[in-house]
Amino acid sequence: MSIEEIIEKLLDEGRKDIVEALILNEKLRRRAPKGWDSTEIIKKWRNMR
Repeated sequence: MSIEEIIEKLLDEGRKDIVEALILNEKLRRRAPKGWDSTEIIKKWRNMR
């Protein structure tokens, strides 16, 4: 493999990671259920530490 091929491969892998991260982020992005209190959940997580 030449240096150019290695660089291209690394750039291609990096793009795949970025695309995967964007897809995962979109899957997580959704509206909270009605009545959801995030502060309550955060306090519970902090207390568990």
